[in-house]
Amino acid sequence: MTINLWALELRCIETSRGGGDDEAYMMFNGQVLWGPQGMEGGSVVDLSHIHYNITDRDVQVRLREEDTFEDDDLGSQAFSKRDYDPWDNQVRTTKFALNGANYDFRWIFESDSWNP
Repeated sequence: MTINLWALELRCIETSRGGGDDEAYMMFNGQVLWGPQGMEGGSVVDLSHIHYNITDRDVQVRLREEDTFEDDDLGSQAFSKRDYDPWDNQVRTTKFALNGANYDFRWIFESDSWNP
């Protein structure tokens, strides 16, 4: 059975700049799969086109903010197939809240038979 991490949405509650836009992007095991895109407080981005196979290896999801000199880390979370429960198909929320930012990342684990 294949287990996937499905990204659903990213919601910006507060930017790292406390009022200005973040040029946010998301990395899955070091690969940029979304962004950079301007985000401000209240912005919501649909990420349902992103899914990552975690059957054979864990995935590290990282939210970053593009800057001129050095990009800012806004948060990260590791996901593993050991966390998958076939009886629990609830949408989950992970908080990314480093460097003054406040983002909610909504996601779900599912087997290969599910399609959002």
